[in-house]
Amino acid sequence: MRLIILCVSDRFFLSHFLDRAEHAQGAGYRVTVVTPETGYADQIRQFGFDFHSLDLSRHNINPLPELRSILQLRTIYRAQRPDLVWQIGIKPIVLGTLAVILGTPGSKIVNAPVGLGYVFAGEDWKARLIRPLLRQALRRLLNPRGSVVVFENQEDLHELEKMGALRKGSGIVIKGAGVDLQQFPLRPEPVDATLTVLLAARMIEEKGIRVYVEAARMSRERGRPYRFLLAGGVDHEHSAAIPEAELQAWSEQGVVEWLGDQRDMSSLLGHCHLFCLPTWHREGIPKVLLEAMATGRAIVTTDVVGCRELIQHEENGWLVPPKDPVALADAIEHLLEHPQLRRRLASAAHKDAEREYASEIVCRKTLRIFKSLVPVPKKTSSHEQKRLARHH
Repeated sequence: MRLIILCVSDRFFLSHFLDRAEHAQGAGYRVTVVTPETGYADQIRQFGFDFHSLDLSRHNINPLPELRSILQLRTIYRAQRPDLVWQIGIKPIVLGTLAVILGTPGSKIVNAPVGLGYVFAGEDWKARLIRPLLRQALRRLLNPRGSVVVFENQEDLHELEKMGALRKGSGIVIKGAGVDLQQFPLRPEPVDATLTVLLAARMIEEKGIRVYVEAARMSRERGRPYRFLLAGGVDHEHSAAIPEAELQAWSEQGVVEWLGDQRDMSSLLGHCHLFCLPTWHREGIPKVLLEAMATGRAIVTTDVVGCRELIQHEENGWLVPPKDPVALADAIEHLLEHPQLRRRLASAAHKDAEREYASEIVCRKTLRIFKSLVPVPKKTSSHEQKRLARHH
Protein backbone atom coordinates (compact mmCIF):
# COMPACT_ATOMS: atom_id res chain seq x y z
CA MET A 1 0.00 0.00 0.00
CA ARG A 2 1.43 3.35 -1.08
CA LEU A 3 1.32 6.27 1.36
CA ILE A 4 2.29 9.76 0.19
CA ILE A 5 3.15 12.33 2.86
CA LEU A 6 2.86 15.93 1.61
CA CYS A 7 4.51 18.49 3.88
CA VAL A 8 5.60 22.15 3.80
CA SER A 9 9.33 21.46 4.21
CA ASP A 10 11.78 18.58 4.41
CA ARG A 11 13.14 19.78 7.75
CA PHE A 12 9.66 20.08 9.24
CA PHE A 13 8.93 16.51 8.13
CA LEU A 14 12.06 15.23 9.89
CA SER A 15 11.43 17.17 13.10
CA HIS A 16 7.70 16.48 13.47
CA PHE A 17 6.58 13.49 11.38
CA LEU A 18 9.50 11.10 10.99
CA ASP A 19 8.40 8.84 13.86
CA ARG A 20 4.95 8.35 12.37
CA ALA A 21 6.31 7.78 8.87
CA GLU A 22 8.65 5.08 10.19
CA HIS A 23 5.78 3.53 12.12
CA ALA A 24 3.67 3.39 8.95
CA GLN A 25 6.58 1.93 7.00
CA GLY A 26 7.04 -0.75 9.65
CA ALA A 27 3.35 -1.62 9.39
CA GLY A 28 3.69 -2.30 5.66
CA TYR A 29 3.01 1.02 3.91
CA ARG A 30 5.41 2.10 1.16
CA VAL A 31 6.14 5.71 2.05
CA THR A 32 6.83 8.56 -0.37
CA VAL A 33 7.64 12.01 1.03
CA VAL A 34 6.76 15.04 -1.12
CA THR A 35 8.03 18.40 0.10
CA PRO A 36 10.12 21.40 -0.93
CA GLU A 37 13.80 20.50 -0.68
CA THR A 38 16.01 22.61 1.58
CA GLY A 39 18.95 20.27 2.01
CA TYR A 40 17.45 17.29 3.83
CA ALA A 41 16.35 15.05 0.94
CA ASP A 42 19.25 12.59 1.29
CA GLN A 43 18.59 12.30 5.01
CA ILE A 44 14.96 11.42 4.27
CA ARG A 45 16.00 8.81 1.69
CA GLN A 46 18.32 7.20 4.25
CA PHE A 47 15.23 6.10 6.17
CA GLY A 48 14.08 4.10 3.16
CA PHE A 49 11.46 6.58 1.96
CA ASP A 50 11.04 7.69 -1.64
CA PHE A 51 11.45 11.46 -2.00
CA HIS A 52 10.01 13.92 -4.52
CA SER A 53 10.89 17.60 -4.43
CA LEU A 54 8.02 20.08 -4.82
CA ASP A 55 8.05 23.74 -5.83
CA LEU A 56 5.99 25.28 -3.05
CA SER A 57 6.32 28.51 -1.10
CA ARG A 58 4.72 28.66 2.33
CA HIS A 59 3.88 32.36 2.07
CA ASN A 60 3.28 33.00 -1.63
CA ILE A 61 -0.24 34.13 -2.62
CA ASN A 62 0.34 34.49 -6.37
CA PRO A 63 -2.11 32.09 -8.08
CA LEU A 64 0.22 31.15 -10.98
CA PRO A 65 2.93 29.43 -8.86
CA GLU A 66 0.13 27.75 -6.89
CA LEU A 67 -1.33 26.38 -10.12
CA ARG A 68 2.09 25.04 -11.10
CA SER A 69 2.35 23.33 -7.71
CA ILE A 70 -1.06 21.68 -8.21
CA LEU A 71 -0.06 20.39 -11.65
CA GLN A 72 3.28 19.16 -10.31
CA LEU A 73 1.48 17.35 -7.50
CA ARG A 74 -1.01 15.84 -9.92
CA THR A 75 1.90 14.44 -11.95
CA ILE A 76 3.53 12.96 -8.83
CA TYR A 77 0.26 11.51 -7.57
CA ARG A 78 -0.56 9.94 -10.93
CA ALA A 79 2.89 8.37 -11.15
CA GLN A 80 2.80 7.06 -7.57
CA ARG A 81 -0.87 6.01 -7.49
CA PRO A 82 -1.15 6.38 -3.70
CA ASP A 83 -3.76 4.44 -1.79
CA LEU A 84 -3.54 7.09 0.92
CA VAL A 85 -2.24 10.66 1.08
CA TRP A 86 -1.41 12.42 4.36
CA GLN A 87 -1.40 16.18 3.71
CA ILE A 88 0.12 18.30 6.47
CA GLY A 89 -0.53 22.04 6.73
CA ILE A 90 -3.18 24.35 5.29
CA LYS A 91 -1.54 24.96 1.90
CA PRO A 92 -0.70 21.27 1.29
CA ILE A 93 -4.31 20.42 2.18
CA VAL A 94 -5.77 22.82 -0.38
CA LEU A 95 -3.31 22.14 -3.20
CA GLY A 96 -2.97 18.42 -2.46
CA THR A 97 -6.70 17.75 -2.34
CA LEU A 98 -7.11 19.48 -5.71
CA ALA A 99 -4.30 17.27 -7.05
CA VAL A 100 -6.10 14.16 -5.77
CA ILE A 101 -9.36 15.25 -7.41
CA LEU A 102 -7.58 15.92 -10.71
CA GLY A 103 -5.14 13.03 -10.65
CA THR A 104 -6.05 10.11 -8.39
CA PRO A 105 -9.67 10.51 -7.24
CA GLY A 106 -9.64 7.04 -5.68
CA SER A 107 -6.96 7.94 -3.12
CA LYS A 108 -8.05 8.21 0.50
CA ILE A 109 -7.03 11.40 2.30
CA VAL A 110 -5.87 12.29 5.80
CA ASN A 111 -5.70 16.08 6.12
CA ALA A 112 -3.82 17.55 9.08
CA PRO A 113 -4.05 21.35 9.54
CA VAL A 114 -1.46 21.35 12.43
CA GLY A 115 -2.71 24.71 13.65
CA LEU A 116 -4.65 27.47 11.91
CA GLY A 117 -1.95 30.03 12.64
CA TYR A 118 -1.16 33.14 10.66
CA VAL A 119 -4.06 33.31 8.19
CA PHE A 120 -6.74 32.87 10.85
CA ALA A 121 -5.12 35.03 13.53
CA GLY A 122 -3.03 37.54 11.56
CA GLU A 123 -4.17 41.15 11.29
CA ASP A 124 -1.99 42.42 8.43
CA TRP A 125 -3.37 43.09 4.94
CA LYS A 126 -2.21 39.76 3.54
CA ALA A 127 -3.99 37.71 6.22
CA ARG A 128 -7.16 39.79 5.85
CA LEU A 129 -7.06 39.29 2.07
CA ILE A 130 -6.49 35.55 2.18
CA ARG A 131 -8.81 34.64 5.07
CA PRO A 132 -12.22 34.75 3.28
CA LEU A 133 -10.77 32.97 0.23
CA LEU A 134 -9.24 30.28 2.42
CA ARG A 135 -12.49 29.76 4.31
CA GLN A 136 -14.26 29.06 1.01
CA ALA A 137 -11.48 26.73 -0.13
CA LEU A 138 -11.53 24.76 3.13
CA ARG A 139 -15.31 24.32 3.00
CA ARG A 140 -14.81 22.47 -0.28
CA LEU A 141 -11.42 20.79 0.14
CA LEU A 142 -10.68 20.11 3.80
CA ASN A 143 -12.98 17.12 4.22
CA PRO A 144 -14.06 15.48 0.94
CA ARG A 145 -15.65 12.04 0.98
CA GLY A 146 -13.18 9.31 1.85
CA SER A 147 -11.15 11.62 4.08
CA VAL A 148 -10.40 12.14 7.76
CA VAL A 149 -9.19 15.41 9.29
CA VAL A 150 -6.72 15.22 12.18
CA PHE A 151 -6.36 18.25 14.44
CA GLU A 152 -3.78 18.95 17.11
CA ASN A 153 -6.24 20.69 19.43
CA GLN A 154 -9.96 20.76 20.11
CA GLU A 155 -10.36 24.49 19.48
CA ASP A 156 -9.24 24.21 15.85
CA LEU A 157 -11.69 21.36 15.32
CA HIS A 158 -14.56 23.46 16.71
CA GLU A 159 -13.49 26.47 14.60
CA LEU A 160 -13.71 24.50 11.36
CA GLU A 161 -16.94 22.80 12.41
CA LYS A 162 -18.50 26.25 12.92
CA MET A 163 -17.15 27.28 9.53
CA GLY A 164 -18.95 24.36 7.87
CA ALA A 165 -15.70 22.82 6.61
CA LEU A 166 -15.99 19.56 8.54
CA ARG A 167 -18.44 16.69 8.09
CA LYS A 168 -19.86 15.34 11.33
CA GLY A 169 -17.67 12.65 12.87
CA SER A 170 -14.78 13.22 10.44
CA GLY A 171 -12.59 15.26 12.79
CA ILE A 172 -10.16 13.60 15.19
CA VAL A 173 -7.83 15.23 17.73
CA ILE A 174 -4.33 13.86 18.28
CA LYS A 175 -2.53 16.29 20.57
CA GLY A 176 0.70 17.13 18.82
CA ALA A 177 3.55 15.28 17.17
CA GLY A 178 4.53 13.44 20.32
CA VAL A 179 7.94 13.40 21.96
CA ASP A 180 10.59 10.69 21.99
CA LEU A 181 11.18 10.05 25.69
CA GLN A 182 14.53 8.41 24.98
CA GLN A 183 15.74 11.39 22.97
CA PHE A 184 14.36 13.79 25.62
CA PRO A 185 14.93 12.02 28.95
CA LEU A 186 14.17 13.56 32.31
CA ARG A 187 17.13 15.76 33.33
CA PRO A 188 17.81 17.31 36.74
CA GLU A 189 18.06 21.08 36.93
CA PRO A 190 21.60 22.49 36.76
CA VAL A 191 23.16 22.89 40.20
CA ASP A 192 25.31 25.89 41.20
CA ALA A 193 24.60 27.61 37.90
CA THR A 194 23.09 31.00 37.13
CA LEU A 195 19.31 30.69 36.91
CA THR A 196 18.63 30.39 33.20
CA VAL A 197 15.56 30.88 30.99
CA LEU A 198 15.33 29.47 27.46
CA LEU A 199 13.13 30.40 24.53
CA ALA A 200 13.60 28.12 21.50
CA ALA A 201 11.60 28.87 18.35
CA ARG A 202 11.83 30.25 14.85
CA MET A 203 12.92 33.87 15.04
CA ILE A 204 9.62 35.38 13.88
CA GLU A 205 7.41 38.05 15.43
CA GLU A 206 4.45 35.85 16.35
CA LYS A 207 6.56 33.55 18.51
CA GLY A 208 6.77 36.47 20.94
CA ILE A 209 10.50 37.08 20.47
CA ARG A 210 10.28 40.83 21.11
CA VAL A 211 8.02 40.26 24.12
CA TYR A 212 10.64 37.91 25.57
CA VAL A 213 13.46 40.38 24.93
CA GLU A 214 11.47 43.18 26.57
CA ALA A 215 10.75 40.93 29.58
CA ALA A 216 14.47 40.13 29.83
CA ARG A 217 15.28 43.85 29.69
CA MET A 218 12.79 44.57 32.48
CA SER A 219 14.21 41.78 34.62
CA ARG A 220 17.73 43.18 34.24
CA GLU A 221 16.50 46.68 35.10
CA ARG A 222 15.02 45.20 38.29
CA GLY A 223 18.45 43.87 39.19
CA ARG A 224 17.77 40.18 38.56
CA PRO A 225 20.95 38.26 37.58
CA TYR A 226 19.26 35.69 35.31
CA ARG A 227 20.47 34.45 31.93
CA PHE A 228 18.01 34.72 29.06
CA LEU A 229 18.83 32.36 26.18
CA LEU A 230 17.28 32.67 22.73
CA ALA A 231 17.69 29.69 20.37
CA GLY A 232 16.52 29.42 16.79
CA GLY A 233 17.44 30.33 13.26
CA VAL A 234 16.18 33.22 11.15
CA ASP A 235 13.28 32.20 8.90
CA HIS A 236 14.25 34.22 5.83
CA GLU A 237 11.08 33.21 3.92
CA HIS A 238 8.77 34.60 6.57
CA SER A 239 7.50 38.15 6.18
CA ALA A 240 7.69 38.67 9.96
CA ALA A 241 11.22 37.32 10.45
CA ILE A 242 13.35 39.07 13.08
CA PRO A 243 16.41 40.51 11.28
CA GLU A 244 19.67 38.79 12.14
CA ALA A 245 21.33 42.15 12.81
CA GLU A 246 18.74 42.90 15.49
CA LEU A 247 19.25 39.50 17.14
CA GLN A 248 23.00 40.09 17.23
CA ALA A 249 22.49 43.59 18.64
CA TRP A 250 20.41 42.21 21.53
CA SER A 251 23.22 39.78 22.30
CA GLU A 252 25.86 42.50 22.17
CA GLN A 253 23.78 44.65 24.54
CA GLY A 254 23.66 41.73 27.00
CA VAL A 255 19.86 41.61 27.07
CA VAL A 256 19.67 38.03 25.78
CA GLU A 257 22.14 35.48 24.43
CA TRP A 258 21.13 34.53 20.90
CA LEU A 259 22.51 31.06 20.17
CA GLY A 260 21.30 30.71 16.58
CA ASP A 261 19.98 27.43 15.23
CA GLN A 262 20.49 24.54 17.66
CA ARG A 263 20.24 20.84 16.81
CA ASP A 264 20.76 19.29 20.26
CA MET A 265 17.63 20.56 21.99
CA SER A 266 17.77 17.89 24.70
CA SER A 267 21.15 19.10 25.93
CA LEU A 268 20.10 22.74 25.67
CA LEU A 269 16.97 22.12 27.73
CA GLY A 270 19.13 20.35 30.29
CA HIS A 271 21.11 23.56 30.85
CA CYS A 272 18.11 25.76 31.69
CA HIS A 273 15.86 26.07 34.73
CA LEU A 274 12.77 27.42 32.98
CA PHE A 275 11.37 27.21 29.45
CA CYS A 276 9.44 30.09 27.93
CA LEU A 277 7.27 30.33 24.79
CA PRO A 278 5.43 33.68 24.66
CA THR A 279 3.79 33.03 21.28
CA TRP A 280 0.79 35.16 20.38
CA HIS A 281 -0.63 33.35 17.36
CA ARG A 282 -2.73 30.19 17.08
CA GLU A 283 -0.56 27.15 17.58
CA GLY A 284 -1.34 23.52 16.86
CA ILE A 285 0.53 21.89 19.73
CA PRO A 286 4.07 23.32 19.93
CA LYS A 287 6.46 20.37 19.87
CA VAL A 288 9.08 22.33 21.78
CA LEU A 289 6.68 22.47 24.74
CA LEU A 290 6.38 18.68 24.64
CA GLU A 291 10.18 18.43 24.63
CA ALA A 292 10.46 20.76 27.62
CA MET A 293 7.78 18.78 29.47
CA ALA A 294 9.57 15.48 28.82
CA THR A 295 12.88 16.98 30.01
CA GLY A 296 11.23 18.06 33.26
CA ARG A 297 11.30 21.81 32.87
CA ALA A 298 8.75 24.23 34.23
CA ILE A 299 7.08 26.20 31.44
CA VAL A 300 5.81 29.74 31.06
CA THR A 301 3.70 30.17 27.95
CA THR A 302 0.75 32.21 26.74
CA ASP A 303 -2.98 31.67 27.06
CA VAL A 304 -3.52 31.04 23.33
CA VAL A 305 -4.94 28.19 21.26
CA GLY A 306 -2.62 25.18 21.34
CA CYS A 307 -0.56 26.24 24.35
CA ARG A 308 -3.49 26.19 26.77
CA GLU A 309 -4.36 22.72 25.45
CA LEU A 310 -1.11 21.50 27.02
CA ILE A 311 -0.56 23.79 29.98
CA GLN A 312 -3.04 24.22 32.83
CA HIS A 313 -2.21 27.30 34.87
CA GLU A 314 -0.48 26.52 38.19
CA GLU A 315 -0.98 22.77 37.62
CA ASN A 316 1.71 21.80 35.09
CA GLY A 317 2.94 25.23 34.03
CA TRP A 318 2.22 28.95 34.02
CA LEU A 319 0.03 30.89 31.57
CA VAL A 320 0.34 34.61 30.89
CA PRO A 321 -1.60 36.89 28.53
CA PRO A 322 -0.09 37.21 25.03
CA LYS A 323 1.87 40.35 24.11
CA ASP A 324 2.36 41.31 27.78
CA PRO A 325 6.07 41.64 28.66
CA VAL A 326 5.31 42.82 32.21
CA ALA A 327 3.24 39.71 32.98
CA LEU A 328 5.91 37.55 31.35
CA ALA A 329 8.74 39.12 33.38
CA ASP A 330 6.70 38.76 36.59
CA ALA A 331 5.98 35.07 35.88
CA ILE A 332 9.61 34.28 35.05
CA GLU A 333 10.86 35.97 38.21
CA HIS A 334 8.19 34.30 40.35
CA LEU A 335 9.11 30.80 39.17
CA LEU A 336 12.86 31.34 39.32
CA GLU A 337 12.56 32.68 42.86
CA HIS A 338 10.31 29.82 44.06
CA PRO A 339 12.19 26.59 43.29
CA GLN A 340 9.70 24.29 45.03
CA LEU A 341 6.83 25.61 42.92
CA ARG A 342 8.96 25.44 39.78
CA ARG A 343 9.91 21.82 40.43
CA ARG A 344 6.34 20.82 41.25
CA LEU A 345 5.13 22.21 37.93
CA ALA A 346 8.03 20.55 36.10
CA SER A 347 7.26 17.18 37.68
CA ALA A 348 3.58 17.41 36.72
CA ALA A 349 4.50 18.37 33.15
CA HIS A 350 6.90 15.44 32.86
CA LYS A 351 4.23 12.99 34.05
CA ASP A 352 1.81 14.39 31.45
CA ALA A 353 4.43 13.91 28.72
CA GLU A 354 4.92 10.27 29.73
CA ARG A 355 1.21 9.54 30.07
CA GLU A 356 -0.26 11.37 27.06
CA TYR A 357 2.36 12.63 24.62
CA ALA A 358 4.99 9.90 24.16
CA SER A 359 5.69 9.40 20.46
CA GLU A 360 4.67 5.73 20.68
CA ILE A 361 1.16 6.79 21.72
CA VAL A 362 0.86 9.33 18.88
CA CYS A 363 2.21 6.81 16.33
CA ARG A 364 -0.33 4.17 17.36
CA LYS A 365 -3.22 6.62 17.13
CA THR A 366 -2.08 7.84 13.70
CA LEU A 367 -1.60 4.33 12.33
CA ARG A 368 -5.07 3.38 13.54
CA ILE A 369 -6.49 6.19 11.36
CA PHE A 370 -4.47 5.08 8.33
CA LYS A 371 -5.66 1.48 8.71
CA SER A 372 -9.29 2.58 9.07
CA LEU A 373 -9.06 4.11 5.59
CA VAL A 374 -6.60 1.73 3.88
CA PRO A 375 -6.01 -1.57 5.69
CA VAL A 376 -2.59 -3.11 5.13
CA PRO A 377 -2.76 -6.77 4.04
CA LYS A 378 -1.32 -9.11 6.63
CA LYS A 379 2.13 -10.33 5.71
CA THR A 380 2.15 -13.89 4.48
CA SER A 381 4.61 -16.18 6.25
CA SER A 382 7.30 -17.96 4.22
CA HIS A 383 5.59 -21.28 5.04
CA GLU A 384 2.27 -19.98 3.69
CA GLN A 385 3.98 -18.58 0.57
CA LYS A 386 5.43 -22.02 -0.21
CA ARG A 387 2.03 -23.65 0.38
CA LEU A 388 0.33 -21.22 -2.01
CA ALA A 389 3.07 -21.73 -4.61
CA ARG A 390 2.51 -25.52 -4.56
CA HIS A 391 -1.20 -25.00 -5.28
CA HIS A 392 -0.41 -22.89 -8.33
